[in-house]
Amino acid sequence: MWAGDQSSDWDKGDGFPTVIIGGIALRMCGVPFYGHDVGGYTDTTSAPLTLELFIRWSQFGALSPIMQIYSMRNITPWSFGDDGVRLYREFAKLHTQLVPYTYTMAKIANSTGMPIIRHPFLVHPEDPRTSSDSFSYYYGNSFFVAPFYEPGGERAIYFPEGENYIDWFTGELYEGGTSIGYSCDLERMPLFVLEGSIIPMFHPDVDTLAPVSVEIGVEEIVTADLDPDLLVRMYPKSGKVDGFTLYDGARITSYAEGGELDILVRAKRGIDFEVFGEYDVTVNGRRIEVRIANGKTFFTWDGEIEQPYPEDLSIGSPLSSLTLSPASIPSKWLKTLNDASSHNIDVGAVSDSVWGRFSIFKLRLLLPLASRSLNRLRFRWKYCIRDRSPL
Repeated sequence: MWAGDQSSDWDKGDGFPTVIIGGIALRMCGVPFYGHDVGGYTDTTSAPLTLELFIRWSQFGALSPIMQIYSMRNITPWSFGDDGVRLYREFAKLHTQLVPYTYTMAKIANSTGMPIIRHPFLVHPEDPRTSSDSFSYYYGNSFFVAPFYEPGGERAIYFPEGENYIDWFTGELYEGGTSIGYSCDLERMPLFVLEGSIIPMFHPDVDTLAPVSVEIGVEEIVTADLDPDLLVRMYPKSGKVDGFTLYDGARITSYAEGGELDILVRAKRGIDFEVFGEYDVTVNGRRIEVRIANGKTFFTWDGEIEQPYPEDLSIGSPLSSLTLSPASIPSKWLKTLNDASSHNIDVGAVSDSVWGRFSIFKLRLLLPLASRSLNRLRFRWKYCIRDRSPL
């Protein structure tokens, strides 16, 4: 749905703030998709549209399902010189980078009715302070956004209870249930990712999803479709299983504890991982060579898989369990399972198809998962051998 013809100003009656309020409120009515004219459409004041207003509006557009410019005054980034073009490009590229994430949230909206833009009260109704927040919202499952709605680059932000929030630009962590005063220049915006999130993205060199078929006289434009290699940013939460299922059924599941990060990947494409924190990494049971720099861990997944995706994938269930062929299960995992009786673990087997595919095991831990080894054992078994019960 389109926001309307807002005026190009900060007016709370018909200016930029009304676009934020309307977008958040409309999602509560069950409308999943929303777009607005970055910079506003009508010119009802004598004051010219400022660079600050245009970029703050662009930032909100970047974290909206649809980002577009349309103005009766033909306002464009070039209207504000080199700074306007540079700053707008950064947030337009962020919007493009997040297409794999946003497209997945769109599929969830289509199948469940849960909107992409979500009022804080919709996500945390148990927190009474969320009901009065008109200028903050969750963008899908993993982002919390608090756009500037007044000039000056300062605002108060309340983080709803039940989550920890990490600044997308600085990496600073904020606890849920707290309020802060937040300020920044036009290079940044109040954008936070929930701790434990896995964010699939295009690489930063991708400019557009649209094909370029004519010579347009500018530097080379990098295009992409919905099936290129991905960049995945991970924000592990110690002792917690995290997961993300993409629109095409590709899945990433992880468990972090004590400097160890176990990851299970089922994807038909290459993935460059950027993990916040320093970890020794195991992917699908194999130790991976990593590069550590500036408090982050970097490594690449080559996209090789042992078998096709199972047919019963649920896009809206990121923690769905996985199916592997016998050869893909590391021998040390099987040895651990063979020794399971020493840990009071009950292992049962159910035969699979006549094609002799690996039997489906169900593992139940009878002891409290207090030790690191049992936590990791549960993660690897649960998410590497399919549990037929729904999550």
